[in-house]
This record gives sequence, C-alpha cells and structure tokens, in this order.
Amino acid sequence: MLMYLIKANVVLVVLFGFYQLISGGDTFFKWRRLSLLSIYVLSLLLPTINLASVIGDGSPVANILPEVTVQPMPEAFDWHQFMIWMYVAVALALLLRVCWQVVMVCRLALRSKRLMLHGTAVYVLAGDYSPFSFFRWIFVNPVDKTPLQLRQILTHEQTHVTQWHSVDALLSQLFVAAFWFNPIAWLMRVQVRSNLEYLADRSVLCEGMDKKAYQYHLLAVAYRTNVATITNNFNVLPLKKRIKMMNKQTSNPLARFKYLLFVPLAIALLAMNSTAMRANVQKKVVKTNKTTKKSGANDK
Repeated sequence: MLMYLIKANVVLVVLFGFYQLISGGDTFFKWRRLSLLSIYVLSLLLPTINLASVIGDGSPVANILPEVTVQPMPEAFDWHQFMIWMYVAVALALLLRVCWQVVMVCRLALRSKRLMLHGTAVYVLAGDYSPFSFFRWIFVNPVDKTPLQLRQILTHEQTHVTQWHSVDALLSQLFVAAFWFNPIAWLMRVQVRSNLEYLADRSVLCEGMDKKAYQYHLLAVAYRTNVATITNNFNVLPLKKRIKMMNKQTSNPLARFKYLLFVPLAIALLAMNSTAMRANVQKKVVKTNKTTKKSGANDK
C-alpha cells in the first residue's frame, strides 16, 4: 500500500506539473477538463501496471522460488503502523465530510419547493444562498432578481448540469480525501472547479448576453453563502480570474494539440514504473536464492 501511494503521488506531481506548464493562459477549457480528468485516472492506474508482464519479455523472472520473509524484532513503538492509521483516519474523516455534504444537498432538495423558471425546473432556496447545481438539480432564490439575471443564472447552471460537471467536482473531493497529504491534490481541486466555471461562463456569453452586465451580476453575489463545497456554485471565487478569462482573446486553435503530449509522457511514466517493478522482482529473486543456498548449507 505504501509503495502504491508513493508511486501514485509521483505520477500526480509529474502530470500536474506538466499540465501547469502547458495550460497557462490558454482558453481550451474542454481540453483542460479532459487533461485534469486524465491525471486523476492515470495517477490511480499507472502504478498498478507492469508493462513487462503485459508484453512478455522472455525473462525467467516468473519462475522464482518462494520468497523467504524474515520477521524483524518488534520495536517499542511501531511508527510505520502509526502513520498508516493516521493516514486512514484523516482520509475517512474527509470522506465522511463529502458524504455528509451529499446528504445535506439531498435533504435540501426534498424540503425545497419546486417550480419552473424560463422553462427550467428549479428548487427554490429560502435563504440568502448563492445559486448552485448538483448533478441534475438546480437551486436558486428568484427573489430580487431581474429576468435577465435569472436567465444568466439558469444558463450558467444548465451548463453544469448538461455537461455533468458535478462528476468532476465530486471526483476532485474524493481524490483530496484519498491523497490529503499531497498539496497537489488540493491545488488540482481548485483548478478543476475554476475550469468548470470557465466553461459555464463561456456558455452564458455564447448565448449573446452582455459581458459587462454578467460580470457585474457575478460581483453582486460574490460573497453569498455556499451550501456545500461539492456543488457547482454560481459565485465560485476568485472572480478576478473568471472575469480575466471572459475578457481574454481566444487562443489559436492549433495550439490545443499541445495537450497530446500527455500521451508520450504517460507512456514514459509507465515504462519507468515497469522498470522499477522488474528491478524489485529481480532483487527479491537474488535475495531468495541467497537465503535458500545459505539454508541448504546449514542443513549439511
């Protein structure tokens, strides 16, 4: 388990570092989303794949003697076991927090009144909360909002719904729970949420709505309370970056192909992992052979 966590975190750091290097400043939000999701998947899967065992290299490594394990003398305090239990305890606490937020949103949906706004089914928020969505549910308080503002909110949240942005948001939360000790996991969660808002903001502007009016609307609701961190909130901060992205000129379409460089990088990481696994197996073989010979000599 420890070795898997180390490898997974190395893959996470390398891939996210590469993502930061190539994505800075561009407007390829869909490619960014695909890259971030790929980083999550590759971080979990690459450490488990041994390329040598898949393709077969004719090596006799598979025909090895049973491993002989020598149990060390018990220590006064097992720090290794303590660290494992601490990791599990924090991970479970963060996982329970995510589960509680899901329950809280479900309870809010059951208790809220449902109505149709501009042809969209929404749940009415009673308090001064920021509009948000969670999977197929949209929550909004229509009080004191103009028809234009409601259209902006609904277009924004419908983008989250139709593009299944809640999957990304929930996955980022679960990944933080599993890799809470790695700051990169927390930074990735911020990147995921910001990129989802860039996508939703673009949809609003593509509907022909006035950019300045929309930006002033965002500023007006900037500090309203969010119901839960797992939801896609209308007023996700920092707004400065969102406004900057809205005003940014669209990047050259040909530049999006830079994201394909993730493929050779993933292959290189896979090859490195397979080489490390093979070296570890060979080391165990040598150790086992030495132990067996020594045991045979003692029997004589």
